[in-house]
Amino acid sequence: MEKYSDFQFGKENLIFYDKNKVEIHSFTPENSKRAIRFFRKIGFDNWDKAGKIISRYGLSSFRDPFEVEPWNQILIDEANKYGTLVDKNKELALKGLITDDLVIKETRMSVAKMMKHELIWVARGEMICHPDLNIYGEVDEVWYHKKTDTYFVGDTKTSSSVNKMSYWYQLGIYIEILKALNPNKNISSIALIDWVKIKKEKWIYNRNFNEKNWSYTIGKNATPLDPVYKAKWIGKEILPIPEEKNIVVKRNLQKSNILEQVKEDLLLLKNFEINSVETFSIKLQNSEVFIRQNNILQKNYDKLKKEIENEA
Repeated sequence: MEKYSDFQFGKENLIFYDKNKVEIHSFTPENSKRAIRFFRKIGFDNWDKAGKIISRYGLSSFRDPFEVEPWNQILIDEANKYGTLVDKNKELALKGLITDDLVIKETRMSVAKMMKHELIWVARGEMICHPDLNIYGEVDEVWYHKKTDTYFVGDTKTSSSVNKMSYWYQLGIYIEILKALNPNKNISSIALIDWVKIKKEKWIYNRNFNEKNWSYTIGKNATPLDPVYKAKWIGKEILPIPEEKNIVVKRNLQKSNILEQVKEDLLLLKNFEINSVETFSIKLQNSEVFIRQNNILQKNYDKLKKEIENEA
């Protein structure tokens, strides 16, 4: 599937971070096979906190905390496994690292769909960092439209809905980073989500489940060894006809004011020298000026979130 992508074109035409200012580090958590990559400022000792840069995920954890009831953790884990499977297969296929017989249907659906939109992949899983060194992240997809010489930032989603502020806010941050790094390139303010999903099974609810019988609190991650992990569900059943989603969802983040939210949030990080989740938390406890400005931005974020979630 190499003809549907040109990653060399992306590397030659886009700047993803300033190599004179930052460098990529990584570590592999215990009991994990996946390395975590992050940026640090050049010129600082590894233990110097001043060399840190807050991640997109770190900022999002304040704007939109992700909390799951322990009895629903199994659903999240299963969804993550499926999403990872689709994402990995797509990456291997686009880079020509697997044969056609190993390319799953979801990947074929995505590629065919993007071809109709005359888009090719020019980046996948690229680490990007704002030139002001106030935030970084890992952008999942960057597509290129040759006729208009335009780059589109996006993501692949296998979830049941894409009407989630967190998805579009994340893409807004990546758009702002790439625009700042590439002022002479046409980085579109229209974000894209490649929504692809094949649902073959559905979960069966345990009618005897009562959450009042469990002392677990929301926010506590349950593991497969916890009794609560499978308490709400008794298994899955095959759907007679699989349900498929195969849509390119577009949203103009400039018109929807999400980019304005992102710009104000990045300015907040810059003005108050927020370089980690720790410093953000400290400011929330000790700086009245920061608290006041952050509250204004949080209320606006929540307003935008409600508007998106209320869409049909």
